Amino acid sequence: MRDLYILGGEMRSDAAKSQEWQRYVKAVVVKANAETREAVRVHDYFSPPEACPDQPSVLFKAGTLVGDRLYTCTQTEVIVYRLPNFEIEHYVSLPCFNDLHHVMPTDRGTLLVAVTGLDIIVEVDTDGALLNEWDVLGADTWARFSRDEDYRKMPSTKPHQAHPNFVFTLGDEIWTTRCDLKDAVCLTDREKRIDLSGEGFHPVQVVHDGLLHDGKLFFTAVDGNVLIADPQTCQVTEIVNLRDIVESEYPLGWCRGIEVLDEDRVIVGFSKLRQTKLQDKVRWAKAQVKRISGMDDYDKSLPSLPTRICCFNLRSRKQEWELPLTDLGIDAVFSVL
Repeated sequence: MRDLYILGGEMRSDAAKSQEWQRYVKAVVVKANAETREAVRVHDYFSPPEACPDQPSVLFKAGTLVGDRLYTCTQTEVIVYRLPNFEIEHYVSLPCFNDLHHVMPTDRGTLLVAVTGLDIIVEVDTDGALLNEWDVLGADTWARFSRDEDYRKMPSTKPHQAHPNFVFTLGDEIWTTRCDLKDAVCLTDREKRIDLSGEGFHPVQVVHDGLLHDGKLFFTAVDGNVLIADPQTCQVTEIVNLRDIVESEYPLGWCRGIEVLDEDRVIVGFSKLRQTKLQDKVRWAKAQVKRISGMDDYDKSLPSLPTRICCFNLRSRKQEWELPLTDLGIDAVFSVL
């Protein structure tokens, strides 16, 4: 089995007191072996001042692995690495890049980028030429934003209207996941949409991913659900609540990033919910009071499990293993590749 690459970031020591767009001090890649469960931190990255605001949040968001090329992004940059030495092969940073969440290559040699801060998906070439752009709401992007602004220098454009956070293709179609709207939509055929709210199964929180494997689409929801959809019918066919599999009363953490190993097994990333040690202790104490009082929702006050990746067998509904990541200095996981 090949090595896994885990993309994310190292949190600042004062992150709990910082704004969301200032919490991560550097982008991090961890390489892990799924058989031996050995892991090592293999790459750190910090954005240059000209490509980010003052006191930026620097971390790798969702990426794509194709052969020995790793396509990844920070908040404001797209980077293509040649593995295993992390040689930068291509670098693109455009003024419209704000709060990037995902990048993937096309068969044409171009790059599709989720520009979450502007609610758009763009297509660029590796020299940085802007080829196409799609407002994920079908609206006029530049009625809300200005083409003259350098959005790399703007810490945040929130609130977003759709929050596109992942882009994928089905044949020639370009799709994006819109987490605030709990769906995935086709940008090249606006009639096509996948409802990812959990309707008909059970409600889920905001969604991420859109990984195509063996004719099925796999999504994660931040509350610990894996959604499986049929791309032909644009219907969710199954939702697996990982909380029912993990034998722990603690919250699983922020669930995001999925890699499909085979027809039964997936690896999912979890990031510890953002709390200080003092906040953890306070939450624990509140949970015990609720438990003694007989309140059924006492577990919601518990501190979450640590940052890690876990292997789940979706057929047997078993967790096969987990790999903690906190000691490697990765506090947020965006991709498992």
